[in-house]
Amino acid sequence: MSEELTPGEQQASEFVMRELAKGVSKSEIVGALVRQGWLEETAVQFVDDFVDNIERRVKGHRMFPETQQIMDVVTRKYKHRMLYGVVLAVGGTVVTIASYSAAGATGVYVVAWGAIVFGTISLFRGLCGWLKTRMR
Repeated sequence: MSEELTPGEQQASEFVMRELAKGVSKSEIVGALVRQGWLEETAVQFVDDFVDNIERRVKGHRMFPETQQIMDVVTRKYKHRMLYGVVLAVGGTVVTIASYSAAGATGVYVVAWGAIVFGTISLFRGLCGWLKTRMR
């Protein structure tokens, strides 16, 4: 996609950008351009080039040192959340096993279900966030 756009291409670019922001699929955008009088091949190429250009710019943006520093902080936050979740879940499991072993004749023991459940949730929330930052 060239940097110099005709007024029609500029208008089409703005239309494509608005539609993509709304979550409209590329094929629906192509259909809309065809209804506006574009040839289908031209519309497909225009939308593909537009999306490729956006993806290139987004990937290039990630290279700024400030952006990388922010991503590093976010990644560390998710790693800490995963570690916290593991410690909490394992701690809850150890408490449950220890109290069950010590129950003896009374048969009364503690199931630390809160620590196990919330630790596991924290682990998976951290893992999902970490994977999301890794995919960018």
